[in-house]
Amino acid sequence: MTAEPYYILTPCCVQPGVDQLFFIVGSNPLPIVPGTYQFNGLADFDLVRGACYSVTEALGVNLTYEYFPDNTEFIYLDDACNDPLCLCADVCYVLTDCENLLDSIYTMSSRVSPFVGGVNSIIINGYTNCWTVAISEDTCDCAIDVVVTQNFTNCELCLGYTSYKLTDCSNSANIMYTSTDLSLYVGQVVEQDCPGCWLVEEFNLQPPTNVHIVVTNTFDTCLQCQNIYWILEDCNEVEDPIITTTDLSAYNNQVITLEWCPTICWQVSSTREHTNSTIVILKDDYQTCIECELDILPCQCSTILNNTLTAIAIPYYDCENTLVYTELVQPNKRSKKVCLKKWNGVGSDELYFGDCTLDIDRDFICPPVVYPKRTVRPGYNTPTCTIDHYEKIVCNFANAMYSNTLEKRYGITSCCPEDREKWEIQYELVEFASLVDPDYICTPVSTCCDPLPASSVGTCNNQ
Repeated sequence: MTAEPYYILTPCCVQPGVDQLFFIVGSNPLPIVPGTYQFNGLADFDLVRGACYSVTEALGVNLTYEYFPDNTEFIYLDDACNDPLCLCADVCYVLTDCENLLDSIYTMSSRVSPFVGGVNSIIINGYTNCWTVAISEDTCDCAIDVVVTQNFTNCELCLGYTSYKLTDCSNSANIMYTSTDLSLYVGQVVEQDCPGCWLVEEFNLQPPTNVHIVVTNTFDTCLQCQNIYWILEDCNEVEDPIITTTDLSAYNNQVITLEWCPTICWQVSSTREHTNSTIVILKDDYQTCIECELDILPCQCSTILNNTLTAIAIPYYDCENTLVYTELVQPNKRSKKVCLKKWNGVGSDELYFGDCTLDIDRDFICPPVVYPKRTVRPGYNTPTCTIDHYEKIVCNFANAMYSNTLEKRYGITSCCPEDREKWEIQYELVEFASLVDPDYICTPVSTCCDPLPASSVGTCNNQ
């Protein structure tokens, strides 16, 4: 083996297990003069980018060698290994997560020294995230040993690109790329500024084009997005709107009724709202809400309050669908009862009294007023005494119980406590007597001790 000149590179920050490096020059002229250099090239040739080396020339044969790299990748240091860039002993390094998701890591390992400062980023053994390296001013009480597995020129390259691919549901050949954050919509179908439905996928490469995307609507599937939706809104704004996929294109901007709800008129219009969409069955269709309501509403007897500040005649649609007016109604007063289909938006606090009927003259009339009847008559359950006598006993008993309450609750004693007991007994006697039915038929029972003649049948009052 031929003896050739070679260089010995000794790392300034010698660590256990780190050997000297031998580089053969061969027929090339001496690329650099002996001294101390910082290697700033690619991390190959067993050299660490950013590390400092003491370079000496030797002559002889060494079995482990590499061909010397381009000398332009070395930076000469005046202060040899004493240069601040080469100080490795007792230096505390702090590793900061590029995305600030994990806590910082402290280490005294010189393996990270080549990546101190700047925009360098590394990946270390046991982690998949990216780190920047800086010299820490804090103590390294909790320092750990780290091994650099990959290094990059900046955090962006280390983290990789996060962009998104949008594929047209109608034509998979139509594809858009964007760096707009669509992380919330990955796997969903969106509508955006450009027409159509687009499936969103994550694309972890630098996008070939970059289109700004503004999402206007989201769907679970392409089929759901491609459906045409209609919204039904109650003409009286009482019921919640209905979203449907039933084809109502022939009734757009018209009014319909539904089979399962024939007493409500619904205005039809297109929408892209699709939450809780359902199927509907059409019953009838109309041009306007008032046309629909006059067709479905019954003829009812009603009155309304004039909530204005002036006396007015209040308009309404009568039972023959004609717009007419009430008599003059004073402010804050009610109109007379009229038979109608619908009030025409003036007044408030409507009251209804049932369906109107036709009289013999074929005029609509309100149903007759049904006044409540008194279901309980005083003394109805006291056949043994007069009503006046019963009410006298009950009223005095009530007064006695009231005086008893005053005494127990507030300590106010009655001047006549004996009356209290008297009226209590009287009340119990009259209530007990009311249990006797004077019309009850008594059936005599014969016994061996006192046989009764069969003819002695009568009421309880004559036995």
